[in-house]
Amino acid sequence: MKRRKSINHQSMPTGASSETRPIDIQEEFGRFVREFGGIVVEDSLAPQQRDFSNADYVFKPQNVVAELKVLTRDQSSDPTLYEKLEGLYLSAIKEGLVGPIFGTVKVNTKDFPELLQRQFLDAHKAPIATLIKKANKQIKATKHHLGMPDAKGLLILFNDGNFRLDHDVVAYILHRVLGSDFSSINSVFYGTANLWSEAPWTTDLVTPLVTFTRHGLPPVEEVFLTELVRRWHIHVDTLRGSPSNFIEVAPTHEALSQMTLSRAKPGWQ
Repeated sequence: MKRRKSINHQSMPTGASSETRPIDIQEEFGRFVREFGGIVVEDSLAPQQRDFSNADYVFKPQNVVAELKVLTRDQSSDPTLYEKLEGLYLSAIKEGLVGPIFGTVKVNTKDFPELLQRQFLDAHKAPIATLIKKANKQIKATKHHLGMPDAKGLLILFNDGNFRLDHDVVAYILHRVLGSDFSSINSVFYGTANLWSEAPWTTDLVTPLVTFTRHGLPPVEEVFLTELVRRWHIHVDTLRGSPSNFIEVAPTHEALSQMTLSRAKPGWQ
């Protein structure tokens, strides 16, 4: 899976207050799609016509079918995940990959051997894998139902609560899960709206907006994706009542890994 030439970020507008006004991503993205000129499938099909698991949006001029998925469950306190990670670490100690630790410490997995890093990252992939599998089916079914066999599929993925998944981890998991499967998904638009991140190139908190294409599949047109990201940024600024900076950064693994999720919850007057 390839990244586009830039990562776009909304930086926190000036005048931010301690009051938080979370964005309802499902509701607002539907409203945004209507303003953008796309079709919300629920608007165009009567309930009795939706006898299949449909995707959320259709952009007919661009021949794109899109599905929105939102990560909301925070794996930070998931006991099953903790047990899995603990088991991996104990096995790595026995194999001599890492040394034993005593007491309670914060372990930085980026210091682990590459194989162990991958195992730790793979342990986090279930929520994204589930959403990808469902989105692929929904896009495929909608293309068939609407007679759009050549349409390209776009997965829109927002992290809205899983603090275990920093942005480089999401990119890694997307690459691992998509692989050469799920051919109804041609491109991915990933971002956050209510989860803010720290980045070394700005003193403001940021919300990343990143698009990915896939090896071996024709991508959703870059001009369309660029405009989709730009207009979503404007839509969110309108909701918050204050303009924000739109920063472009080269989409390297280093840039993604330097953006770390923050539990800060800025808001707007």
